[in-house]
Amino acid sequence: GVMAGSVFYPVRTLAADDTAVLHQFLQSGMSEDSRLQRFMSPMPKVPESAAAWLANRDGQRRVALAALHPEDPTMLVSVVAYAASTEGPPEVALATADEFQGRGIGTNLLRMLATMSLAAGESAWRGDVLADNEGPLHLMAKVGDVELGTVSSGVRSVIVTLDPKRLYGTTVEY
Repeated sequence: GVMAGSVFYPVRTLAADDTAVLHQFLQSGMSEDSRLQRFMSPMPKVPESAAAWLANRDGQRRVALAALHPEDPTMLVSVVAYAASTEGPPEVALATADEFQGRGIGTNLLRMLATMSLAAGESAWRGDVLADNEGPLHLMAKVGDVELGTVSSGVRSVIVTLDPKRLYGTTVEY
């Protein structure tokens, strides 16, 4: 699990049978603006197929971790994931429910995922963020060096070279 302040959030991996709980997290835990920032397009209603695709992880090439609500372990509060690619580093994604943002949950979960990524031999991630969304860049800088790529249609590509010194087992800043 992860600690955020004095609260412990259990953590577990996600799998295909988590589609319904992931759909609930994306639809009810995140505002339309948060979904826009995460999916880079308006999404007033999250299709169940999107949740199914995100939940479909094999635990090796496609890994997802979820922080659970401390009082209701059937409820997700934050999710981080990466998916290996044949065209370069794995793609990383993260989302935290609106009411839980700013507590360090996403940061600590991202550190756990980075540790697992390095253990699997993946030392870098790639991702896309809206060009005006600085939040994910700030979070990714907590696990590695962020290289800003080009901007196309308002979306910036980034590469994160993971830095083991910024992960668990070292001093953690909040």
